[in-house]
Amino acid sequence: MRLFLGVDAQNLILKKDQLNKLRVGLKSKDIEHRFEPHDQWHITLISLGDINQEDYEDREGYINNVIQAHPRFELKLQSVLAFPNLKEGRVLWIGVQNSRELRSLQADLCQQIPSFCELEFKPILPIVRLRNHKNVTNILSPYRSTQFGKLSVETVVLYEMISSGAFPVFRPLKTYYLSPLAA
Repeated sequence: MRLFLGVDAQNLILKKDQLNKLRVGLKSKDIEHRFEPHDQWHITLISLGDINQEDYEDREGYINNVIQAHPRFELKLQSVLAFPNLKEGRVLWIGVQNSRELRSLQADLCQQIPSFCELEFKPILPIVRLRNHKNVTNILSPYRSTQFGKLSVETVVLYEMISSGAFPVFRPLKTYYLSPLAA
């Protein structure tokens, strides 16, 4: 099973026309793509890689305690960028504020599962996946300074990535709740 923990971002509400230029740009350039389903929007905190259910369950109590020890918080979202870069984009994403609260949550989770933590944590919200690498510089230029509002961070979800390739599907397995009380 390929598992990861991510901030649930499906409560982010975008204005209907906020991504319209992006839809039109991708269609006009005939770029094969798929917008991420809204119910799968997430910000990855830690990838667990291929792990069996038993190994995860051994750490689940610690993980739950870490998450519950963190109060709820908000994140600002702005800009649309591409991974790995604008000239060879494969995933289009909204930039996420790398706040102290988010870094603290991610770092505390890394202490419980250190072998799966990346050296540099860069939070992103994937919104579009492209079938092939494409230059998306011109398509994304209208979004350089677009503000997408704030995301209320209340839950962390354990996800399973079901399929690989250009258009993976993410299935939520378990939801963990941050503390409703401010620290």
